[in-house]
Amino acid sequence: KTADALLNGVYDGLQDGTVLFDGFLALAQIYSDEAIFTGTFPTRFEFATLNVQTSNGTNAGVFSDFYDVINRANNVIELIPAVQDEAFSDADKNSSVAQARFLRALCYFYLTNYYGDVPLILTPTRSVAPDVINVPNDPQSAIYDQVIADLTFAEQNLGNGDVFTVTSSAATALLSRVYLYLEDWNNALSSATTVLGTGFDLNSFPYLADQIYGIGFTGADGNVLNFWYSPAECGGRHDVEPSPKFLASYEAGDLRKAASVLEVGEVMTACGLADTALVPFVLKYDDFASGISGTGTDPLIISRHAELVLIAAEAQARLGNFNKARGRVNQERKRDGL
Repeated sequence: KTADALLNGVYDGLQDGTVLFDGFLALAQIYSDEAIFTGTFPTRFEFATLNVQTSNGTNAGVFSDFYDVINRANNVIELIPAVQDEAFSDADKNSSVAQARFLRALCYFYLTNYYGDVPLILTPTRSVAPDVINVPNDPQSAIYDQVIADLTFAEQNLGNGDVFTVTSSAATALLSRVYLYLEDWNNALSSATTVLGTGFDLNSFPYLADQIYGIGFTGADGNVLNFWYSPAECGGRHDVEPSPKFLASYEAGDLRKAASVLEVGEVMTACGLADTALVPFVLKYDDFASGISGTGTDPLIISRHAELVLIAAEAQARLGNFNKARGRVNQERKRDGL
C-alpha cells in the first residue's frame, strides 16, 4: 500500500497546475503562435513576444515542477526494488518501477524539447546542499538516450489496461514520437505500427474514445483547464485564445473544428448558454458544470491513435513509401469528414 501511495505521488505531480497547463499546453501554444495570449500575466506575455527573461517565474515554475515529478519518480525507482514483502512480487515491483520510468521519460522529453541540454538526474535528491542541487547540464543526446531506455523498460514490463494508468502501449506510443523527433524513421514507423497493429482503421475510434494514455481527473481532484481557456461568460479567464492562423488552418467540413474550438458568433452551448461567442475559445476542456464552474474532469490526452497514424504516415513518406503514407493520411481525413 505504501508503494502504491508513493507511485500515486508521481502521477499526482503531473496534475500540478504549472506542469499541466503551462508545461504541457500553454507555453508551447503561445510560443508557436498556435494560440495568442489574451491574459494579464506578464510572464506568459514574454512567451508571446519571444522575449523570455531569466527572471520569468512561469518559466522557472515549469522547469522546477517537471523536476519535482522526476524526483518523485526517482524515489520510486530506487526504493521499490528493495521492499521486502512476500505479497509484493517482483513482477509487481517491476510494474511500479516501469510506470515511474515512463513518467520520468515523459518529463525529460518535454524538458529537452523546451530547453535542449538539461541536467540528467537519475537518483533521488534529498538534500539542498549546493554540491547536490547545483549540477551541470547534460547534452540533449544523453537525455534522449535515457528517455529511450526508460520507455523501453516500461514497454517490456507493463501490460495494457486503463488509459489513465501507464501501459505498454503508452510507452510504445511515446517511443514512436521520440524516434520521429530524432528523425529515426524506421523505429518511428515500427513503434507506431506495433501499437496500431495490422489492418488498423482509425474510423473505428471516435474522437472521445481515441486515447492511449492521458492524465485523468475526478470531480474531487479536478483541473482548471476550462478556467484558463474559456471566456468570462463560461466562468473562465480566457488567457489563451486560438490564433487566427490556427483557426484558418481547418478545411471546410473538418469535423475536428467543432470538437476543438468555437469561433465568434457561434452558439455557446458548451457551457449551457444559448448565446453567441464574443471571442474564439478552446472547447477541448469543456467541463462546464451548470454553465459556469466546472469540476475539471477533462483528461489531458498525452497520446492517441490518430497521432500514431500520422507518425506512421510521415515515417513512410520519409522512407519513400508515398502510397502507404497517403493511405494513412486519407484514413485520418475520412474520420474528419474530409
